[in-house]
Amino acid sequence: MELYFAGDGFPQSCAFIYSEGYSRLFSYLNMQTRIEKYIFNKRWDNFMRDFEIYLARDTRGFPEAVPEKLIDDFNVLLSYIHLTGPKGVDKVGEVKRAAVVDYILTDMAKMTEEERKAFMDLYFAGTENFSKEMRDKYFMDLYLVGPEKENIMEVVTNEIKANMLFNYLDGKRATDKYKEKIKPKKLFIDSGAFSAWTKGKVIDVDEYIDWINERADFIDLYGQVDVIPGDRVKGHTQQQVEEAAKATWENYLYMRPKMKNPDGLLYTFHVGEPYHYLKQALEWTDEDGKPISYIALGGMVGKPMPVKKAFLDTCFNIIKKSSNPNVKTHAFGMTSFDLLESYPITSADSTSWIMTGANGGIMTDIGIIAVSDQMAKLPTHYSHLAKPLQEEFEASLSEFGFTLDELRYSRDNRIMFNARYMNKKAKALEYRPGPKKLSLF
Repeated sequence: MELYFAGDGFPQSCAFIYSEGYSRLFSYLNMQTRIEKYIFNKRWDNFMRDFEIYLARDTRGFPEAVPEKLIDDFNVLLSYIHLTGPKGVDKVGEVKRAAVVDYILTDMAKMTEEERKAFMDLYFAGTENFSKEMRDKYFMDLYLVGPEKENIMEVVTNEIKANMLFNYLDGKRATDKYKEKIKPKKLFIDSGAFSAWTKGKVIDVDEYIDWINERADFIDLYGQVDVIPGDRVKGHTQQQVEEAAKATWENYLYMRPKMKNPDGLLYTFHVGEPYHYLKQALEWTDEDGKPISYIALGGMVGKPMPVKKAFLDTCFNIIKKSSNPNVKTHAFGMTSFDLLESYPITSADSTSWIMTGANGGIMTDIGIIAVSDQMAKLPTHYSHLAKPLQEEFEASLSEFGFTLDELRYSRDNRIMFNARYMNKKAKALEYRPGPKKLSLF
């Protein structure tokens, strides 16, 4: 049942009901002015929400259905500004209407000619009319973490043409082998600091800098050498976390001026670190007054969903209020598509395509389904589906180029299936803020 609040109460009461999103009932006979104001405010809020999504992350956040709706709201808001527009809007409305135009013109003035053209294309054509190059630029990047067997890498680089992430510690040979084949897609190098920490090793920062610079023409993004607190057995103290966060920031400042492509270097802020380090990074500028263009959020692997969500909520609130609100963000090790749609994240990486396949499962829109015969006892095994659903499930597999039998008996086929599935999901991913059921691969 839906409850509608009727009547025209005190301004404070009406403002509260509106701010909470409660439904309203107005009298057409006696409350036409109030109705117009309410409609205007709703259109304003909807427009600004969608427009902020656009501004948040290089326009990749726009769902393909939004431009038509946005044009309607945009035109209505402009009609209010015109002298012949609807009457009955008070001075507050006039201020808001002026702010709409100022907001648009101010932000468009900061754009390059190419970005302004993209802006207008998006408004009046919709993202379905973007070229492949435009879609690659304005939608979220998903990096598949590799490397894998040669037959799988051939599919990933030649057929799927996925973005790839390699670990500096273990992926040097793979980087040199595939760096040209990955193009025109993107290559991300993780410093491997966490992997080194788990093995009791240390990454030499200067060697890492030299190695990256030698391959700068092929590497699009690369993580800084961050510092991990404590050890795996004893854990860490809060003082060690503070010291590691400080050392991580100092490493970033040490590395940046030495890099051939400093904008490709990602400062990494981790779960549990004091948030003043994130604020400090967002307010930092180089000698030319240029802020950091891309950062990474890490430490989320293995954390419960509420911890991840609280961390991301806080980080993006800080980013929004900073002097660098349009900074791009990479989410390390996070491939919950529902969670990715909840935040204006620019890129993320995943090992799930490999791990899920190696463990006998494949990825689907309803979660991970076990297909290997060795996993037949699991409640998530396809054999436990009702017969009609089994048939529907089996028929759906052909979209990604495999039969059920090919997936049941082959780890490699399952991994390639998951790579195709994740690549398709990433291309359709849209930033859609608001409550939703969360799930995690």
